[in-house]
Amino acid sequence: MDFSIATLKLEERLPLELRALYERYGYRKYRMSQFEEYGLYLENKRFLESEKLITFHDSAGRLLALKPDVTLSIVKNTRGSRKAAEKLYYIENVFRYAPTTKEYKEIAQVGLELIGTVGTYEAAEAVTLAAKSLAAIDPDYVIDLSHIGILGELMGGLNAPEQVKKSLLKAIRQKNLHDLARLAEEGGIDRAFVDSVTALTAVQGDLAAAISAARKVCPAAKEALDELEAICAILEAEGLADKIRADFSIVNDIEYYDGVIFQGYVGKVPHVVAAGGCYGKLLQKFGKDTDAVGFAVYLDGLSRYYPTSAFSVDAVVVYEGDPAAALAFADRLRAQGKTVWMGSTPPVELRFKTMYRVGATGTEEVTNA
Repeated sequence: MDFSIATLKLEERLPLELRALYERYGYRKYRMSQFEEYGLYLENKRFLESEKLITFHDSAGRLLALKPDVTLSIVKNTRGSRKAAEKLYYIENVFRYAPTTKEYKEIAQVGLELIGTVGTYEAAEAVTLAAKSLAAIDPDYVIDLSHIGILGELMGGLNAPEQVKKSLLKAIRQKNLHDLARLAEEGGIDRAFVDSVTALTAVQGDLAAAISAARKVCPAAKEALDELEAICAILEAEGLADKIRADFSIVNDIEYYDGVIFQGYVGKVPHVVAAGGCYGKLLQKFGKDTDAVGFAVYLDGLSRYYPTSAFSVDAVVVYEGDPAAALAFADRLRAQGKTVWMGSTPPVELRFKTMYRVGATGTEEVTNA
């Protein structure tokens, strides 16, 4: 087992590879504290995946929270503007509440943000880097792409309370057309809205064909579809056409997002591994007149699906009496590129290929897996 970056667990290797990737594109590392003032998250709780935070008071009496998110901190502190963009990446752990286990989890994330004027190229660069990030995990990956302006056009014409709109968006996100129809009927919303959403969310797959079909379903979204088409042209030039597909059921909060949105998947993982989009409206809430685009890659648990090796070490060397002979033997194995655990007793719960006992009578191979 020669040591190289490839022998590291995926969660250990990826940050190194992605850091190098992002820096080649001019992004610089952003470092943040483990916590922020609670008010930052309270005022933007809809941007977060969960409103439940780990909070505490500092010595000055301020209410702080362990960070559940990195983007809000970047937006708060960025110097990026329409005249001078800032490109940042981060490697951080965030703390989030998991509804399924009802426990807080520490989740490793790698991501990037571009704060400044975001045009067709900048949005396409973010999607391209998300694609390259997924490829570093598994060449069998796909990115689902949409534009918040498409559903935004359909939702914008609704005369319905905000809570009803939230419920409708939730049904769309879950692809639950039965609930969508029920909610629309209960809210007195025209059936034409349900028919349009049903037709739109059924449009998936090839980008060019999907955009063409979406133009017929939602002609009012011409500007958003034109932008999406221009972004797709750049992605095609980058050789990513077969890795990007349309999915107009992707929903992010319209209060924060204002452009392309996307989700990324890899072959062996049954859930979203990367997600992002354009979120200029969030900048406006901070009083900053500029755009933004970014994404995060979720590293938590990837090694369960992509184990590096069936073995923790190649060999275990157990010495009896004087360790000198065993040490010399272990060093010879290491010189051959093998990983070796050495001690006076066998290890606890360590997966290994071969065990050797070295004592006064010589070297004995005990286990040969």
